[in-house]
Amino acid sequence: MGKKSKKNKKNKGSRPNSFAANANAFIAKENQRQINESVAKMREIDRLSLQGQKDTFREALIAFGTDCDANDRDPTGDGDQSMIQTEAKRDAAREMYSIGGDIHQHLVDNALSEFAFACAAGVVHSVQKILDKMEIKVTKPSCRSDEMKKLLESRETSLRLSPLLLITSAGKNCKMPGGNHEEVAKILLKYGASPTAKDVLGKTVAHYGAGAFATDMTLKVVDMCIRAAQTSHLYGKDVKLHGLNNIEMNGLQGVAGGVDPDLGRR
Repeated sequence: MGKKSKKNKKNKGSRPNSFAANANAFIAKENQRQINESVAKMREIDRLSLQGQKDTFREALIAFGTDCDANDRDPTGDGDQSMIQTEAKRDAAREMYSIGGDIHQHLVDNALSEFAFACAAGVVHSVQKILDKMEIKVTKPSCRSDEMKKLLESRETSLRLSPLLLITSAGKNCKMPGGNHEEVAKILLKYGASPTAKDVLGKTVAHYGAGAFATDMTLKVVDMCIRAAQTSHLYGKDVKLHGLNNIEMNGLQGVAGGVDPDLGRR
């Protein structure tokens, strides 16, 4: 009797483990199904409207494990940068990156903000004009202004691209007559745009600008950002001024702003 009881207890004790294994297998299978459906939809993306593309990419990102709600709450930051856990999900994410998300449709539908489009198209005078207006508007140092940050760092398209990221992604195929993406990148960095900004998949300016489809322009922008990143931790911080031509200013307290790529200093 005692042995039977022990056996029954043993069988009962094994059931939760068996149930958990079956549940995990079901979840894994369901996740794989969702990933497969997402990849299939992405490969037919050109047939969809912009809203249809947005919905498709959001569904895919959620299937990857991305916290899209957290991203919505962080419109000027990198958002959820959690590691994509499985090889299948990473392959699907590479598919999204390789087709450029819905960047093209945003350009076709004129769905980017005025500032983002000017940056993507390399329209120097428009970028400078918008920044000048903002600088007049803000009442504190621009490097500590929420309004300036919103302009420089707002993420657009389903890939969540900042204006600087748009230069090395969309900028390769979007240039207005007389446009100059390198000059726009310099202006953005001078005003404090983050040279280390990441898109929704963790890609940086270097990923977009120094990969297989790099151009002379994108490589130069990447080089600017690499140099700017060396001191990006100082941006907006209180610092002691030094090395200025105006000797009387040296030794005083100041606030570190953007970096001048031509001079190599903030």
